[in-house]
Amino acid sequence: MTEEYLYIDKRTIQALEAMRLHFNGLVEAFEQLPDMNTMRRVPIEDALTVIGMTMEGIMNELSDYDWEEVRRDEE
Repeated sequence: MTEEYLYIDKRTIQALEAMRLHFNGLVEAFEQLPDMNTMRRVPIEDALTVIGMTMEGIMNELSDYDWEEVRRDEE
């Protein structure tokens, strides 16, 4: 099985940054909601956790990326 890597270019980085900002806004808005019953709160918290963990994995992949190669590709 081959490992898939995210293709990184300037547009991809901009899209990921926009996703991160919108995700942070979603979390902040969720935290401002009035108290909800457990049946509503827990699924939302779980979904936010999954999205956050997925984004963290992508950001970790970016930190390991060969940025010199990206710069050469953009020239």
